[in-house]
Amino acid sequence: MNAGERWSRRAVIGLALFPIVSLGKCFTHVPESAARHPALVHLVVVTTPVWPADADLSLPGFAELVRRGARLEQSYAPSASRAGATASLWTGRYPADHGVVTNRLALPPDTWTLARAARSAGARTAAYLAEPFVSVTGIAGFEDVHESPDLDARELAERARVFAAGDVEETSLLWLHLADPGPRGAALDELLTALLAEPDDPLRASARMLLVTAFASEPGDAPGLRLDDARARVPLHAVLPSGMSVGVRGRGAASLTGVPGLVCELLRFRPPTDGEPPLQADGRALWADLDGAGVYDLVLLEGEHGPILRLGRTRVAPRADKSLLAEYARDPARDDAFDPAPRDLAVQMKAQYRVLLERLGPPARPPLSAALDARWSGDSGW
Repeated sequence: MNAGERWSRRAVIGLALFPIVSLGKCFTHVPESAARHPALVHLVVVTTPVWPADADLSLPGFAELVRRGARLEQSYAPSASRAGATASLWTGRYPADHGVVTNRLALPPDTWTLARAARSAGARTAAYLAEPFVSVTGIAGFEDVHESPDLDARELAERARVFAAGDVEETSLLWLHLADPGPRGAALDELLTALLAEPDDPLRASARMLLVTAFASEPGDAPGLRLDDARARVPLHAVLPSGMSVGVRGRGAASLTGVPGLVCELLRFRPPTDGEPPLQADGRALWADLDGAGVYDLVLLEGEHGPILRLGRTRVAPRADKSLLAEYARDPARDDAFDPAPRDLAVQMKAQYRVLLERLGPPARPPLSAALDARWSGDSGW
């Protein structure tokens, strides 16, 4: 049994052997001295509101993404709000901590974001978005920003091409957000096809990194399916530099909240230091999943009645009356087939849930009311 399998086996045991004190690992500061010269990587992050249930992975862009990258099927968006999920994706903190739980709230100024960390490391940054996550949600740190509901796959691809024509020997971070993936994912596929085209420069080819995900999924209707979990579950695709983890299918579970930790680890950006809210998801665990280890990390996601905690085979969720339901899954990779946890285990699980939620909030700096203009009102959900 290799190290990854041993780690996975320990993790899937769940909260039965998960002491309360170990929750502290999710709330640790990394000293500023840990920052190093950034790696030469050209990172592109692609997001879309909903991952289509009928996505056609045989389309050329999807097929190339699957062929050249790693894929974690069991990653979870931490908020039902697109703004909340996006804030977690860029701050590395859960909604209960950063406070953005609707599209009408925004991060306070000077909040640490992955983009700010990239800028402080000297990287070029840009965000081309079909939703107003910079101007409205306050995800700062991007030098060049263009937000418009009219940005389609073709326009995003062209802007990405122009941005990529910059200095090949300079680290860069680009965020592209597509408002609608299209039927069977056709629009997303068009964007991926352009992004995965082979560059002329071999240095750029070896230094490219691509992360592709969504903020929700269209759930199926399997018996016993936990709909909150199924809607939050989204794939995370990663094409890593120098052909790392090609074809890997991650067997674990992680939160999109772990992306900043993963990127700081791989690109050597400075994570939050003393005086800044710490990262709350283990980027190393996410990296292990994308490298095939199969780690079931702690995952918090937003349910109908409050935050849901999943770890391995265990699941704790609030009911409508605020009492807690503790469940044990036969298969930690699924969002159905849960049984009531044995009484002694349920008592421990509920206690740990309460400790975690107490440590998560309320936000040290309350979120702000978001200011919207007419472009973002109506059917867009803002």
